[in-house]
Amino acid sequence: MALDGIYLYALARQIRQEALGSRVEKIHQPSKEEIILWLRSPAGRCRLLCCANPSAPRVQLTGLNPENPKIPPQFCTLLRKHLSTGKLVGVRQEGLDRVLHLDFEAINELGDVVTLTLTMEIMGRHSNLILVNQEGKVLDAIRRVGEEQSSVRLLLPGVTYRPAPAQHKLNPLTASSQEVQAAFRALPDMAFSKAILQVYQGISPLLSRELAEYACNGAELNKSQVSDYRYGRLLERLTQLKEQIDSDSAAYTMVLENGRPREFSVCPLEQYRGALESREFADPSSLLDGFYSQRDLQLRMAQKGQDLLRVLTSASQRAQRKLGHRQEELQRSLDRQRYQQLGDLIQANLYQIQKGDTETTVTDYFDEEQKPVTIPLDPALSPAQNAQKYYKEYRKAKTARELLGGLIRQSEEEIVYLDSIFDELARATRESDLNAIREELEQQGYLRRARRKLKPDKPLPPLEFVTEDGFTVLCGRNNRQNDQLTLKTARNYDLWFHTKDIPGSHVILQSQGEERPFPERSILQAAAIAATHSRGQDSNQVPVDYTLIKYVKKPNGARPGMVIFTHNKTLYVAPDPALCEKLAKEAK
Repeated sequence: MALDGIYLYALARQIRQEALGSRVEKIHQPSKEEIILWLRSPAGRCRLLCCANPSAPRVQLTGLNPENPKIPPQFCTLLRKHLSTGKLVGVRQEGLDRVLHLDFEAINELGDVVTLTLTMEIMGRHSNLILVNQEGKVLDAIRRVGEEQSSVRLLLPGVTYRPAPAQHKLNPLTASSQEVQAAFRALPDMAFSKAILQVYQGISPLLSRELAEYACNGAELNKSQVSDYRYGRLLERLTQLKEQIDSDSAAYTMVLENGRPREFSVCPLEQYRGALESREFADPSSLLDGFYSQRDLQLRMAQKGQDLLRVLTSASQRAQRKLGHRQEELQRSLDRQRYQQLGDLIQANLYQIQKGDTETTVTDYFDEEQKPVTIPLDPALSPAQNAQKYYKEYRKAKTARELLGGLIRQSEEEIVYLDSIFDELARATRESDLNAIREELEQQGYLRRARRKLKPDKPLPPLEFVTEDGFTVLCGRNNRQNDQLTLKTARNYDLWFHTKDIPGSHVILQSQGEERPFPERSILQAAAIAATHSRGQDSNQVPVDYTLIKYVKKPNGARPGMVIFTHNKTLYVAPDPALCEKLAKEAK
């Protein structure tokens, strides 16, 4: 859902309480449309996130620390130039507009103290983050808006900043009952929740439904059916919300559907009547961290991995086409025996064929009913040469049959390999993961090797878990690390796990160097880790093969991550991210 004006009011209050007076210590730009300001004050440090991504626009304090690019983007460099060591002196919201102005005192190039404003506009696909000087001129925006995008409101360096057009609605936290009733009376009859949306500023459709639910005691009424008593309940509830926010006692609530965040608000959401799981948070920023953390990670990785996705998609489509052509050619070569038979029939009937004939009809001695068959001929060739032409086609088809089997296997292996890279890309959580994928694709010839000015990333260790029985489980992050784990790190009596016929990580349950049976619980937990770190992570049941590491081999010339194995058993387990988080070594 979109962050509404009342929620932004709560966020602004929290930012004033915890960050006002802080100085800017560092500025990072983890992704194209995200800025994080590291703020420091005598009371401590905090991080202020400003996100202009259309799918998750917001400004909040965050406990998350996403990975940053080694080379800062242009807008980040500009903010560092103007805001480094600046002091946050103001947090302003006009009414309940979804626009927050952050005022900073900073020192300009001449040594003068100036006030710069970082304006966060939360307006869906038009969301933006704009730096404005004290003369009201735009220094830059994280998403520049030129004449091609808008002829009404430009957001380019040097233009005068103009606020977005205001909505002529009532502020629900300050409007009098007379103003409210007059505004409702001016509307045509409609659902009461929609009327609330039309009258009040800064209220989302979700909150308007919740307010209507409270005012009407759960009944779905039209505006004309709402009594003065119910209008009184509406105003009472809005007053309660303001008092709860101002006293830091609001119940910031997130509802989840099948374990995934669905909605959030400044108050409990009774409209779902217990059908969805509900969680409450102590402050608005921690709720947003919980709601957006996984989604932000996926968006960030999608942005940074777009070039890899294009390369993989192109390579996969090419491999699929190549496999299709080879299979068609193989099908045609299956009729090779017929070419030999036609050559034999021509040889047996040379006496009745003349040079220049385009076809000949002879008795087919290879047919059980001895039916006549018409054989096409090349008029430029003699009868004997026509026979040799069919023999040549037979030998060619026979050779193709022998070669195509291997080529088809190569194409199938390539498609499986590319699927494994797609899976790695979907599960990448750090820029170093993307760099490892990029380097692997360069080694395999899918990408041209780039000249790098920066030092290569230090390889990350495999993911490490500890089962409830105390056994260590290692999980590969990518194909090269899978090979390292399986072929170098693991010992003969360790157990090896991999999802059956599904791309995923190699997982090793270490035996601590001893030949002994593993507890069933540890085997199941290792299998759940393998299922979670695979393409089947969103499934209810995933088949996982496991065997002793001594039965796992890598064929000569096989691509990274590709192995063969024997003596395996199969378990059906449910992916369990919560279990993985619990067993992760960092959590111990």
